[in-house]
Order: sequence, then C-alpha cells, then structure tokens
Amino acid sequence: MTSRFDPGDAPAVGYSGAVRLLPEQMNFVRGRNDAPGTSLMTIGTSSLLPAGADLAVFTEALHRTTDECRSLGLRILSEGANLQVDYGPLPFRGHLTFASEGEFLTWGNERFRKPYLLDGTALGEQWTVEVDGRVGYAMFGDHAVLDGYAAALFRNRLAKVYVALLAGREPEHFEFVEVDELLANREPFPVDLEMWSSLLSTEGWANPQLSLTSATAAMAPDPVTFRHDLHITPSGRQWPHHLLGLVGAYCARYTGNRRSIIGSVMVNRLNQRERAAAVTMTNVVPIRLDVTETATGAELANQVSAGITRAGRGRVDTRELFQSMPGAIRAGRLYGPTVNVIPFLRPDPENEKWNTRVHGYGPVSDVSVVITQTGAGDLILFTEFNPQLYSPVRARTHADRLARWLDATAGAPDRPLSEISALTPAEAQAHRALAGTPGMTLELAPKVDAAEPVWGAPTDAVELARAGGQNGVYGMTVTTDLGDPALFGSAGWVTLLTEHGAVPTDYRVELTESGCVYRGTGAERVRVHGGFVELGEIRHILRGDHVDDVRISVGPPVRAVVTVSADAPDDLPDVLRAACPNEVRLRFTGPGAKATS
Repeated sequence: MTSRFDPGDAPAVGYSGAVRLLPEQMNFVRGRNDAPGTSLMTIGTSSLLPAGADLAVFTEALHRTTDECRSLGLRILSEGANLQVDYGPLPFRGHLTFASEGEFLTWGNERFRKPYLLDGTALGEQWTVEVDGRVGYAMFGDHAVLDGYAAALFRNRLAKVYVALLAGREPEHFEFVEVDELLANREPFPVDLEMWSSLLSTEGWANPQLSLTSATAAMAPDPVTFRHDLHITPSGRQWPHHLLGLVGAYCARYTGNRRSIIGSVMVNRLNQRERAAAVTMTNVVPIRLDVTETATGAELANQVSAGITRAGRGRVDTRELFQSMPGAIRAGRLYGPTVNVIPFLRPDPENEKWNTRVHGYGPVSDVSVVITQTGAGDLILFTEFNPQLYSPVRARTHADRLARWLDATAGAPDRPLSEISALTPAEAQAHRALAGTPGMTLELAPKVDAAEPVWGAPTDAVELARAGGQNGVYGMTVTTDLGDPALFGSAGWVTLLTEHGAVPTDYRVELTESGCVYRGTGAERVRVHGGFVELGEIRHILRGDHVDDVRISVGPPVRAVVTVSADAPDDLPDVLRAACPNEVRLRFTGPGAKATS
C-alpha cells in the first residue's frame, strides 16, 4: 500500500471541500473510523471461459490486465488519516482446480469469510482456476478497492487482452478512468455529513428489510450458512425480480404480515463519464411488496420491477433509499441487500460465452439471502443467519423451508401463492393421516393485556432441554414471532419432546379455517385479531406416550394447555418448565401431574 500524497500536502477530503467524496466513499470513511482495522464488505467476482481455453495465455492476459489496473475501484481515507491511497493491483495467489462448479461456488462462499484489513496488507487477491475443465479466474477484494462495476470493466478488458494475445498480437493500450479525473469533471455537490453519520448510527433503526424475528442483535461476522440447489429453470428477463418477490412473500407469510420490504441493488450512472469509470453511485432501493390474498409470483415480480423503475427515474428520495436497509448499515456496511439475486453479467457482446458473476458479502445483522446461477443455468440458494438470533436448528428450518417455498412457487408464476403448499411429502402424509383425529384442538386466544411482554424468538426444544440439565429427557417451548400484533396476529410453533419409552410417529397438527378442527389440505388459514396466520406457520410436534392432549391458542401470545397421562412422571411439569424458564405459560392437568402456570 503506497500513498500518492505526502501527509503534509494531503487535502482534507470530504471535509474541507478541496476534493469531494462520493457518498459511498464517505460511508467507507466513517465506517473505518468507527471500527478501525475491520472489513466492511467483501466483493467477489469470477469468470469461466468456454471449454478449450488456453490456460497459459489466459494467465498472461490476467497479469497484463491487472498491471493496467493500479486501482480497481474506490480510493478512500485510511484509518482516519487525510490521505488518498492507491492500493495497487491485487496480488496473484496461483492456480486452483475444482471438480465441479458447485464445489467452486462453495469454495468462493467460504472465501468471503476472510476479512481484508486496512493494516497495510493487500486488500484483495486473485487466482486462475480450472472448473470441470473450464479455465477462468476468481477475484476477491475489500469493497474499498473493488466494486461490481469495476469488476465488470476488469472482465471486459481481460477478455479483449486474452483474445489479442491468443491471436498473437499486442492488445490496444487502455487505462481506467481515475477517481480524481471523475471527480474533477463532475459538478460539485455537497456531502451531507449529517445524513451519512445518521446512517452509521447505532441508534434508532428498527426497520429491517428482511427479518424473521422481532429481536435485534449486533452484526455477526461469522453467520450460520446453508446452501441449497434449487430446482428452478430461469426463463424470461424478469426471473430475478420474480425470485426477489417470492423471498419477500415468504417473509410476509412467516411473520403474518401482508406487506414485506426488501431491497434491490441499483447502480446510478448519471452520465457517460460516470458510466466509463470504475466507481459508481450505488443505492439499495426499497421495494414494498403488497402480498395480498390473491397475490401471484408474476404480480410480485411486477412490483419489484416497478420499484426499481421509480428509483431509476429519481422518484425515490436518497434518505428513503436507505430506510429499507438492515441493521448492518449501522456498522458501516456500504450496501447490504439482505435479498440479492445474482444473474450472470454479460456486458460484452463480443464475449457472450463468458460467464461472469459478482457477489458481495458483509457481516449479517439478521438474515442474508443470495441466489446465484451456475454456468449451466442452475440456481443455488445461500442463506446466512445471525447466530445471536437464530439457533442452528431454527436457521436450518428457515433455510430448508425457503428452498422448498421457492421450488414450489417459482414454477407457477400465475397461480395465487395462497394455493401453493411447501410441505414435504412426509409432512403432507402426516397431515392426511391426522385429518379428523380427535383430541387435537386449537382455540382463539382471549384478549391480551397490552402491557404483556412480547416473547422472544423461537428456539429448538432439544437445546432447551439440554440447557435445563435434562439431556434427552423432556423439553418444551412455546414461541412466537410477531408481525404487527394489532393487525396481523402472530406466528410461531409449539414443540413438546419426550424420549421416555417408545417414540411414536412425529405428528404435525396445524390451524384450520375454523380454528378448532384439523382439516389438513395445506391451504387453510385462521383469522386472528383481524389478520391471518398461515397454515404451516404454527406447528405442533408431539412425541411420546405421556401426552394425552394439547390445546393451543393463538394470540399474541401463543398459549398451550398440555394434558399428560396417568403414568407420566410426577415431575414432568417441573422438568418442562425448567427447560424453558421465562419462555412459556403452561397449565398441566391430569392424574399424576402437578398443576402450574
């Protein structure tokens, strides 16, 4: 890392007005100052050539293109010092071989976990790769030196250099537009320091764009991550918008809300010079989805498209652009689409057969959902959860259910989502077997005291049992995730686990339209406080031969009345209560069981 200015001559960039920073640069500056030595966001990009490419020539082209790029993206202030810094080319790390594209993508997803620190070391790295016989490259860098637009410029230049060298001729000379030149030819505009400072504040943000819990927590640099291969064939130009809408619908459905706010990355390139520069104004566009009773995937895709169009025409205020961002912005993350669908970039018509992807990773404040596409056109879902908010089991449940939801809904864009079930075959079979089973009843809750505290996020029952010192014996938790309680009621599930004696079939009983008799078609709802709770969002899992009856009422909060059999241990209620203190209100009745509340 070398400074282009003597410290004594350095302008106070962004403060004195001598040189004006773009807003995203200011965001980096403030983020670094608030948390020096940390990485805000990592950008990764990769390209794979068609089969039969010459690795030696391609490697030479990569080195030449890198040499042409002294600075790939943004240059920022370092650790609060008023220095403009040229980070130089990203170092070359060698050659890697992968048996399949799935293996390559998994490696890349793990590589995002490595932070690039502002400590004088390289802020990125690159490799040549061979994936199932196809030659290509992978590049990762801190967002301070690499952004998606710069990655696209680099890829286009690399393609031209490779074609020239392969033909035995020298490529034409090319230089990227420098940030200084860009700023010198741009109309001056004031930097709103107050606005950017508020965006990075840790106070007053309670509007997550994608949240499956009402709780909040600090950003997690090491989220719980899952990967799923989706069984979806993308078609048409709107498929990324379609998937964005379906993820938003899942969030609305889970939380019991009709509306969902998601974010989509939009790059504003206002003139020809900006379009030619390796630095851009990037915003997260808030898209407010209205998930009605009859909403279809196609309608949600149109809502996403309309939201992006409105922002592109300047109809969305800059401050509003960030209202949909997750809590990650508080710690200085430049932009963090917690829902991001990444199709391949093919910006160069001369090299249409090159497959290029750009992927961003930053610490996760709640949930991050990324859908990316392989060269064969297959879609892969990556989900990342903040471990402070989601137990491994709960995170896995959401990841699995979201994958099933996308598989079930993406292929039917014109079918109302309320008619589509994402149950597994085993779950559907259990529902059919339980249809009409007596002794499983659900009731509407009485009016709840407004002062009653809201419950926390669901937690796995096995973990609670172990935490209570009853490993493998009994555990119970009643939990709920709330939308707007006044309008939409609540959604959650009840779990009762016992491993005393034989363990019978795992039963799942869910709400019905009447709220009292199980019907099991997978599409009914129950009206709760003027809203709806989706069938599938309140789940009751019963195991063991000591449970005679469970009565569930939905609120908020959810209440459970559990009746145990005569041969149940006397201390069963105490064990259950100890397993989940301060989490649940229980009332036990029946021979041999103590009463508690």
